[in-house]
Amino acid sequence: RVHPGGVLSPPGEGEEADPAAAEAAGYGHYGVVTSVAARPAGPAGRPGGKETTSSDPVAGAGDLLVTTGVDWTTKIWSPAYAQGGGPSRPLVSYLGSSYDYVSDAAWHPARTSVFVTSTASGTLSLWNLAQGVDGPVSGADGVVVDGSSPPGAGAGRVRWSEDGRRLAVAQGGRLHVLSA
Repeated sequence: RVHPGGVLSPPGEGEEADPAAAEAAGYGHYGVVTSVAARPAGPAGRPGGKETTSSDPVAGAGDLLVTTGVDWTTKIWSPAYAQGGGPSRPLVSYLGSSYDYVSDAAWHPARTSVFVTSTASGTLSLWNLAQGVDGPVSGADGVVVDGSSPPGAGAGRVRWSEDGRRLAVAQGGRLHVLSA
């Protein structure tokens, strides 16, 4: 269920809060959802575009969403996999290695198995589902955007250029443009 403020919670709202139980039950984020990003469609509206091949583990997944939240998680969803008309559950859920909320996510515009996430501590994580679904290819600690930023100046928003060669990252009142 989505509640005002973007909070997803398991059934039984008003009961004792238990994030571990919500996670174990396979529900959505336990807390505010900070971003929702839809995987871009390829040629002729096909999810995955040119990169979707039989060797791509997400080739048959159809439309995918990635969500991030203040519960330190990144989740991948496929609305097509909702069971029996019931609520969709995440296909994969990643718990961050730090106690920083995940602030944003953006799919690569051309490589549809690739996306990036940003955290409140100012790090980026690069994910490539074609290489594996165990975690980010950039490592568990992520990549620091600007080590000279003051504490608490997290990476707020991330956006790819149209060609996917650059990544814009808003952090601490500054805009960083990174080559990808």
